[in-house]
Amino acid sequence: MSKIKKSYVNINSGQIHYRYIEGDGLPLLFFHRTPSSSIMFERLMFEMKNDRPLFAFDTPGFGESFNPVGMPSLEDYRDWFIEVINKIGLDQFHIYAHHTGTHIASEIGTMRVSEQIDALETLSFDPISFLIMPRIISGAIMFPIMIVIADLFGILGGYFAATISLGISPYDYIYGLRDWFVPWDAIFGVIKAFSFGIVCEYLFKKYESIYSTISVLS
Repeated sequence: MSKIKKSYVNINSGQIHYRYIEGDGLPLLFFHRTPSSSIMFERLMFEMKNDRPLFAFDTPGFGESFNPVGMPSLEDYRDWFIEVINKIGLDQFHIYAHHTGTHIASEIGTMRVSEQIDALETLSFDPISFLIMPRIISGAIMFPIMIVIADLFGILGGYFAATISLGISPYDYIYGLRDWFVPWDAIFGVIKAFSFGIVCEYLFKKYESIYSTISVLS
């Protein structure tokens, strides 16, 4: 039966203590809040013992990990844990973080994916075209389609509202629709949706595409 074990990893600044349970599948890493230690995850790890490999780390300065000198920055904690993760040999993983642990987890996610982007550049891939362009193209296609669908539902909803609630005959509604319809308004709406899709996907999805490969669950 799987049980929680303890171990240390030696890094340049000292020793990092962690609890772990062996298993199969994508590992799950735990980062505790401040002040606390990896012991806060023992009960959860026991409940998940047959699910996947589990690793709960003591943040430097807490638990049985080394006490850092001075006032370490968030980047220092990130670098220490990146070194630990590399020494354990974890290439892919999920993270479960609590409170202040989420900040460390976010930094780790940013760092790891940035290294992957550097690797893409080394392999002569353009990260923007490889990661961003598919989303821009999908936005440019889907936004106009959604606008057309929304317009059709708007016309259909107006038809039912006019004929049922206002007592307007179907003939009068269709006649008025044809009389007041301006083709340029529909064309301009599609053009705006096309432009809006490109801008939204580029500005709001760009960093999400780059920085969300590693799941940070909080």
